[in-house]
Amino acid sequence: MMSRTAVCIFLMFTSVAVVRAQTAPSDLRDLTLEELLEVKISVASRTALTARDSPSIVSVITRQEIADSGARDLRELLSLLVPGIHFGADVEGVVGAGVRGMWASEGKLLLLIDGIEANEGLFGTTQWGGHYPVETIERVEVIRGPGSAVYGGYAAVGVVNVITRGGDRFASATWSQMRKSHSKRGVAFGVGSANASLTGSWFEGMRSDRDHVDYFGRRRSLAGDSRLDSVNLNLHLQHRGVDFRAIVDRYDMTQFTLFGRNFDGPALDETFHSALFRLRYEHQVRPELKVIPRLEYARHAPWQLDVPEERYSNRKRVEKPLAGAVVEWTPREGLAVTGGIESYRNDVVMLAGPGPFEERLQSGRNRLRVSATGVFAQVMKSTPVAQFTIGGRYETTNEFGSAFVPRIAATRRFERLHLKAMAAQSFRVPAGILPNRIPPGAGKLQPEKATSYELEAGYRVGANGFVTVSLFDIGFQKVIVYYANPETGIGSYVNSGRFGSRGFEADFRYVGSRASLTANLASYRSTENNVAIYAVPGHSDHFLGFPPLRFNLLAGWHVSPSVSIQPSLSWFGERHGFTGAAADGSDVLRRFEPEALVNLHIRAVSVGGLPLEIDAGLRNLTDADVPFIQPYRGYAAPLPSESRAVVVRFEYTF
Repeated sequence: MMSRTAVCIFLMFTSVAVVRAQTAPSDLRDLTLEELLEVKISVASRTALTARDSPSIVSVITRQEIADSGARDLRELLSLLVPGIHFGADVEGVVGAGVRGMWASEGKLLLLIDGIEANEGLFGTTQWGGHYPVETIERVEVIRGPGSAVYGGYAAVGVVNVITRGGDRFASATWSQMRKSHSKRGVAFGVGSANASLTGSWFEGMRSDRDHVDYFGRRRSLAGDSRLDSVNLNLHLQHRGVDFRAIVDRYDMTQFTLFGRNFDGPALDETFHSALFRLRYEHQVRPELKVIPRLEYARHAPWQLDVPEERYSNRKRVEKPLAGAVVEWTPREGLAVTGGIESYRNDVVMLAGPGPFEERLQSGRNRLRVSATGVFAQVMKSTPVAQFTIGGRYETTNEFGSAFVPRIAATRRFERLHLKAMAAQSFRVPAGILPNRIPPGAGKLQPEKATSYELEAGYRVGANGFVTVSLFDIGFQKVIVYYANPETGIGSYVNSGRFGSRGFEADFRYVGSRASLTANLASYRSTENNVAIYAVPGHSDHFLGFPPLRFNLLAGWHVSPSVSIQPSLSWFGERHGFTGAAADGSDVLRRFEPEALVNLHIRAVSVGGLPLEIDAGLRNLTDADVPFIQPYRGYAAPLPSESRAVVVRFEYTF
């Protein structure tokens, strides 16, 4: 645990940075607070609005904030700058996300890359450890709350939309080194213009250089033996309303644990590969009417793991074609109508001749298909009282029946104050391989459904500060629960029980002429949970794995017009997790003490009068161990976190 002295030094340094904010202006920061507040986004409603006007609780991270944060990948960025998002250990060493205390990895949190769904189609998961480097990201828009009324069955508790740096021409190189091995190294680039661009990245990484102790007490060093590698290419072409995008993402890792046990010998290779394509056309029928048809195709090959000595392999792939259209109509000022239809298939394709240790489809075939059609509509009306948003989505599938989720919101913006009140339902469609994992006699899975209530107030503090506070209450029914079999590794899925979360989030921004300060706080309590695998025995108001209280602080001080220093602190409240098996066979529950991560980042721009940027810093300054804990009872021991690491990055803009 970080010493009190280190905390005091950090807070003193932060205080000095804020106090000195009234000195001469700097050329380093491009955006004022006013400009930050007026950034237009469309993630919450498909209509371009500011975060203050959007009918959802929204976080926006700009390119300037990404550069100042010192984060190396999307997981670090979200963990520092978005309240309520936390990360835990999934099976096979994968890192997954949770939102507001609830495990969201399997199909509850939607990840979009330039508006294209990036969740893999086998389980609906995303892999966050060392994935999605920040070098190619221009902006991140996050819905902290339900998004199914617009986006469908993967957006039950949130949406993360990553907008890449299309049109920027740059080249960058990054090196990050822990004590015993590198933690991240690689290059990224961008070429082209606004109408034709290509961005790409290649990175090698390591989870940690600490030792991993498995569920049964066996120890294994991760130094040089826990790869997290990624390659990404993103091609964008547009001409006269026609827009084409192709994304290739290859995420490769090594696996050293099976069914909760570290094994001897070399680590195994596990891969997650995706290819995403979208073709759309914006047709301006009349000045007030726009029609946007689109075609998408995704091919995923996730969770590809070979265990040669057991003749075991996981060689499934998923193909997802989609056709849809959106209509945007603004018949008069203050009224906007949006609607659309989407139809897709989710095909899981197995090997024609599976081996003795490979999963087989219950149908006896080698293809499992889920077909779905969704229709959505939304009306936004501005009145002297407030701006009202009413909408909903209806989706029907061949496997799971149908679901309808409405939303309603009222927002009001004054000069310094804005207020929001929202109620919505959301759902999760259990696509992918889940229909094949239903126990005999359990019947078909049904979409799980949630009801959410949210309030937000934001206030402009002086000329340079802005604070928002939000309250939320979300409850799930018919929760789709995963039960792992420690002997075979094959899990089962059933609809079982209810759970809910209630709490608050706060975010404060200060942007001065030579200093800045970002602070956010998130707190939740479990309001209802009769799903045993998420429960903490003796603590009915907590969920496994995630802290009920999180706090982040990021300060910035411009030492000169071209040099800035940004210290940051992330504080994690107490957590609980199952860490192993006792001698009598029972599971050991451990309380993890509150812990903090401290980082220091130095940024220099226009180095030598050239369009060259150099970043350097220390990650995890105090060498704290803040492991990734499994947020459900699944026989996986905590994953060690990265130790203290030195980071250096160079970027040249052409």
